[in-house]
Amino acid sequence: STIFTCYQYLLAYFETVLKTVDIALSLIDEEEKVIIWTEGAEQIFSIPKESIIGKPATDFFAVELLQALETLRTGKSVVKRQHQPREDLFVLINSNPVILQEKVIGAVSAEKDITSETRLLQELFHMSSKVEQLHSNLVSKDDPFIKIKGTSQVMRNCKATVKKISLTKATVLISGESGTG
Repeated sequence: STIFTCYQYLLAYFETVLKTVDIALSLIDEEEKVIIWTEGAEQIFSIPKESIIGKPATDFFAVELLQALETLRTGKSVVKRQHQPREDLFVLINSNPVILQEKVIGAVSAEKDITSETRLLQELFHMSSKVEQLHSNLVSKDDPFIKIKGTSQVMRNCKATVKKISLTKATVLISGESGTG
């Protein structure tokens, strides 16, 4: 009776945790069948719980895309591995083996959808490259001093002075110590 009550408490907590997490959480048993499939998994993978529970994970996903299956077979954990299970989906995966009496009896996989973050980073990188290219084009067209090497304060002051003088019709000779360029 006490064991049964303890089991009921653990089951209640476990079911509440599964309802609370907003990530895709799945669990496969030692026969590679899906035994847990959360609402997060339903949303990310568009597979209803009723369709996948009790069936082999390989009925729904290619073997090479199943981190939980690899974890089950090797017993190795994975932390924050970026994964692309579909062309339009990027996820971060954590996966751990379920071990009982030193034997792997299942594997848990937690996947967080990072598609929007990945796309934003790709766009940001693309835009940064464009801005850099535009800036390079502008600077090389408008700045006749672009080919002059050096970023020291003295060199910047010299370039600024020459730019001011260039607005006049004066002839100027810039000189410096031997070997300074």
